[in-house]
Amino acid sequence: RMSIPTNVTEWETMMVKNVAPAVGVFTSSGIGLGPLSAVLHCRKISDLGEVNPDPFPFLLGNAIGWIIYSAATENLWIFAANVTNVLLGFFFVLTGYGLTTSNYVRRKIEVLCLFFLSLWMGVGFFCAITTDDVLRVNLLGILCNILVIILFASPLSTLAKVVATRSSA
Repeated sequence: RMSIPTNVTEWETMMVKNVAPAVGVFTSSGIGLGPLSAVLHCRKISDLGEVNPDPFPFLLGNAIGWIIYSAATENLWIFAANVTNVLLGFFFVLTGYGLTTSNYVRRKIEVLCLFFLSLWMGVGFFCAITTDDVLRVNLLGILCNILVIILFASPLSTLAKVVATRSSA
């Protein structure tokens, strides 16, 4: 039988409290940095081209949520992991909005950004006035996790086009 260690070493504590969260900061920032070169290219040529702007409002809304969660949990690591994504998300939204030639895409960006701002203003206000710390943290955590799942699924909006044209180019 394998015994379960009952003491936590300094190394294990360092891994859990410093190394793992630091890796999380870099991987979270990597999600936001992923579209940067394509967005910069679009800005350079003043054309959105085939870049799908659908994930941009989700990146912004998701990162704002995690910033609020980081404040509620007093977790600087979560803040650090998402502050860059708020800035990048806003930059990407402005680029997508400015370069799209489609009124439908422009309206979709407007609606999504207004939705996320309204959501986080309402949830943020509720969390500021509630005295139930467990409810506050759980509500924020659940909403943030739902939004991150939607963020990861948002690029699938181009799937129908890829299937219809049989080309991902």
